[in-house]
Amino acid sequence: MIINCRSLNNYFLAAMMASILVLGAFSVPGAEQTQTPIDKKAVKTAGVPAKYIIKDGVAQGKLYLPANVGKPTLFAAQELRDHLKKMTGAELEMAWREIGRHDSGFIFKTRPENEWKGKESAQAFTVEESASPMPRVTITGNTDIAVLYGVYQYLNDLGVRWLTPGEIGTNIPKLSDIPIQPGKRMHSPSFSSRTMALSSTVRGHFGEGPDVNAAVYDYELFLIRNRTQLGRLIATRDFDFNLCVMNSGHAIKPMTGLSRDKVKELMEKEPERFALVTGKDFLLKRVYEEGQVCFTNEKNIQTAIENCVSFFENMEKTRNERSADLDEDATVGMGLSDCKGYCECDSCAKIAGKGPNSKDRLVWWFWNSVAKGLNEKMPGRNIGVFYPYMDMTEPPDDVKIESNIMAFTCLLIKWEKSPENKESYPFTKTFRQWIGKTKDAGATLVARDYQTRPLTPTPLLVLDAAQGFAKLGYKHYNMEAQQRSEYGWPIIWSLAQFTWDTSKAPREYLKDFCREYYGTPYDADILWILEEMTRNACTMERINYGGGADTSYMLPDEFIKNARARLGTAVSNSQDRQKERLSRFRDSIEAQFQHAETYRAYSKAMNNRTPEDIADFVKRANGLKDFWQKNNLAAISSTGRNPAIAADMYLKTDFASLKPCARKEISGLGPNDKRWMEELFAGAEKMPEKVPNLFPLPENWKFHLDYENNGVENGYFKVAYDDTVGWPLVSSWNMPAYQGYEQIGGAFWYRLKFKAPVFPSGKKVFLRIGSLDDTGDIYLNGVKVGSQSDCGKWDRSFAIDVTNHIKAGEENVIAIHGYDCGGGEGVWRPSALYTE
Repeated sequence: MIINCRSLNNYFLAAMMASILVLGAFSVPGAEQTQTPIDKKAVKTAGVPAKYIIKDGVAQGKLYLPANVGKPTLFAAQELRDHLKKMTGAELEMAWREIGRHDSGFIFKTRPENEWKGKESAQAFTVEESASPMPRVTITGNTDIAVLYGVYQYLNDLGVRWLTPGEIGTNIPKLSDIPIQPGKRMHSPSFSSRTMALSSTVRGHFGEGPDVNAAVYDYELFLIRNRTQLGRLIATRDFDFNLCVMNSGHAIKPMTGLSRDKVKELMEKEPERFALVTGKDFLLKRVYEEGQVCFTNEKNIQTAIENCVSFFENMEKTRNERSADLDEDATVGMGLSDCKGYCECDSCAKIAGKGPNSKDRLVWWFWNSVAKGLNEKMPGRNIGVFYPYMDMTEPPDDVKIESNIMAFTCLLIKWEKSPENKESYPFTKTFRQWIGKTKDAGATLVARDYQTRPLTPTPLLVLDAAQGFAKLGYKHYNMEAQQRSEYGWPIIWSLAQFTWDTSKAPREYLKDFCREYYGTPYDADILWILEEMTRNACTMERINYGGGADTSYMLPDEFIKNARARLGTAVSNSQDRQKERLSRFRDSIEAQFQHAETYRAYSKAMNNRTPEDIADFVKRANGLKDFWQKNNLAAISSTGRNPAIAADMYLKTDFASLKPCARKEISGLGPNDKRWMEELFAGAEKMPEKVPNLFPLPENWKFHLDYENNGVENGYFKVAYDDTVGWPLVSSWNMPAYQGYEQIGGAFWYRLKFKAPVFPSGKKVFLRIGSLDDTGDIYLNGVKVGSQSDCGKWDRSFAIDVTNHIKAGEENVIAIHGYDCGGGEGVWRPSALYTE
């Protein structure tokens, strides 16, 4: 049966009442043997040479456990016993006593804290094999969890692999003998913390039904066996040990006592505790949803300190009720809310000061205040924050960060095509600069990376990034795994191996995975597909969380054709379990191939709006849904945000009713309306009282999805380009996502022909774009006149001097080449010309 580890409490009590316990009912979940069956003619015990721990399928000893054994060590003994039985057929008994001089077998030990604490990792262990006086394997850990890791290391050395969750992913060699290999091997992790748990919910990745609990358990066990720590909600359901206690999440409001359920009451009684923020109407007001907190409010600071202390006091109180082996890396989360809205009250403004990183200075002042207060009450305890994150980038030169702050450096942009990023790869130049300054200011850095969402395969860039973090001296790694997929497991497994032992590059571990999971020569086919997808990804402008456009760019038609042929041959020529593994990969990636083809068909239909193109899209989308259901891909894939769900979302488009649609709050307004002017100058420090010679540009512009990313090559920016076909109108006062376009992204174009007025001579003429999400280049009359290159400024207006390019009194053409890598997109606020 599969044991739920929370039941180990009762099991442990029962075990302590016996001197010898045989765990015959426990088994390795889903392990299947490889190689040939053992020789059934097993010799019993007489005359066995002392250099074997198992000989001819017969155990030469027992499993010796200390009297006061922790749950991780007890689980380690069970795991070792069951795997060895699967390997050799040998039955090993458990003995709850010290090993005698003439006894042989496996010995489990934990070291006293005073021997290692402060000098070695809590996860460090040794595996010592000796042939004299009797064959013995001694696994000694600094803690119980280290003993468990030591067992997995021993099994790994014997050839056991846990490549994916469950039976299909477990390789156990079939052996008749296990000889002693005399010597002592010491092991300690390269990264002290290593988490790669799925984000979101169980339902979002495993769905619902009778098999969900078993699937989640297999997943948790896969993480533990690969010595990664359990984190987030999904990976902490069945185990109460090996839990990562490093927190950093968006907790600043609850930690300061401004929880959602108290907002109304506190806003009336203590409004000064909320952030004072300039709104879209350029008026200051206290806010909750669209703001952080007042960073200088003394009650907020003291409440945060008190809650940090309570967090760690509770950890101390529960030490005897749980495994506390990983507490050395514990942090309490103090990350900012997932929004902007930094307090602008007089006190906060004074701390922030002036300059490009004034908000960073203010936030670090608050974090430092809390960290200092925590350290005074509980020395050595840490707070965790997301930084850099969103528009928090780097601490100003005058900021020194408290030593008990751990900054989770969020790698939100996996790739950005720019010559300046070549030398800083696998990071962008700006990210590399930001984390360097954060480290120099005194923070301990924690790597935080993200898989793409289930809509898109994850490129191997995340492996390169992990190696980059290691080279920079990081000792903590946190991956938010956002998809459960057959093409995702190779990445997760490779990261698990690398973060434990950085002596080999992540891409070398990937080669090991492909060879051991798919076998030769088919490993070359899988590796080619993963590497080619990554090469295609590097032709894109940037990569964030993934989406339909990203999938389309990563999986072009010629690549799909070649990959289908190679996978078809591999599946046809393989057998048994190897065939099943290859079939799983083929079917899973085929769904992404069809997603890419469907997205291209959808984009073509949205551009052209012809019955033929619409019918082709609908056929492909329904075909993708049918393929997903027919092959039961929900059983091995994330059930949320997957290609089949994407097809459903595209199919929601009502082509007959598509038309330009401005946002309701500005529909019908114009330059005489205050709100319209606020939109035009969104993000400016202040709205000008008067705008000379204001010429509002028309609301509706022509729009085109550049799903093949060849618009520049085709001359979409040129004045003479024919945009009469494939360029429907959209409102430039709203994102296309709110005008009937479903889940679009990547490259897009706007074109506008208009007659400019005659401006007064001697005046400079400016073109102001209300907002461009994410980034883009602006062309006027075929000439590139400016760019918006900062993703963080997607909601801010910007002005370009077009004095030398505008044709006063004549027809002009504006073209915008934009790029979006997630969320909304496009030009979505009014634009205008004016003079200064």
